[in-house]
Amino acid sequence: MLSYAKIINRAYVSTLHYPQLWFFGLFVEGAFNLNFLHFQNLPLRRILQAGRPQELAWYFQSHPGVLAAVSTAVLLFTFAALIATNWSRLMLIVLGQAALEGKPLQILKSARESLPGLGVFIKISLLTSGFMLFAAMALFVPAYWLPIAESLRVYLIEIGVLIFLPLAFTVSCVNIFTSFYAVLYRLRLGKALNLGTDFFASRWSQILGLVAILIIIYLAGFIAGVALIFITREIFELIFEVFLRFHILPLSAIIFMLKLVSGTLFWFLLSGLSVFFNQALLVLFLELSQPLDAAEAQKVQTSVSAATI
Repeated sequence: MLSYAKIINRAYVSTLHYPQLWFFGLFVEGAFNLNFLHFQNLPLRRILQAGRPQELAWYFQSHPGVLAAVSTAVLLFTFAALIATNWSRLMLIVLGQAALEGKPLQILKSARESLPGLGVFIKISLLTSGFMLFAAMALFVPAYWLPIAESLRVYLIEIGVLIFLPLAFTVSCVNIFTSFYAVLYRLRLGKALNLGTDFFASRWSQILGLVAILIIIYLAGFIAGVALIFITREIFELIFEVFLRFHILPLSAIIFMLKLVSGTLFWFLLSGLSVFFNQALLVLFLELSQPLDAAEAQKVQTSVSAATI
């Protein structure tokens, strides 16, 4: 019988005892949450608020070289982020399985062996992301652009949300379990996608139960981290302005450094939560998935040497 308590315990122990996994968790989800949290404090945001889009467009029209440089930089950054994020997710699966088995983590060896599967992993990510983008456009764009009454517009948006949320959950789960099949069994994209979809379709209620528990844990950790940052800032501002009778502006550099340190600690907290989330789903997958039979295993070994899709 499936025990959520045992799954949570195994995920917690492996996450705590293998802090090397947290490094890869930084690139999976922690960085995004950190940037989202501190976006209000970034000078770039103030620049964008002070700037005028029309003037910016005119500037780029008169300086095509600058436009080309900015476009190239954005493309390179996006490509690098795509590679780093997906490779980190791939490494979390490979090393996560070793951690669950209590084996020492051979990071360099695992990195070399995982590189051939990175292409399939990126294709899975692009396929699911593209599908969700298309679904979002199909559900919400007509509601905003059609010349209809405001009450009907709101009604269409509400229907779109009711459709989009379970669809996003389904696609995300298919993405995760397809990735597990592709990495752990070295399957090609088509086969891994079929198995991942079948796994979710047959185990969706058990997956939903575990995800609900993980979301509660994740939100609790996220809220605790945010609270810690703001409480720390308020305490130091109170010390400087009330007890030491210094105005906060002359010490803005100190406050900035304190926020940077607390933000970095929060980033590591989110990284740990991301690793914990991955480990819990990996435990669920290993307990519920059926191992490949001998014939299927032979096909897998044959496909490793063949060109991937």
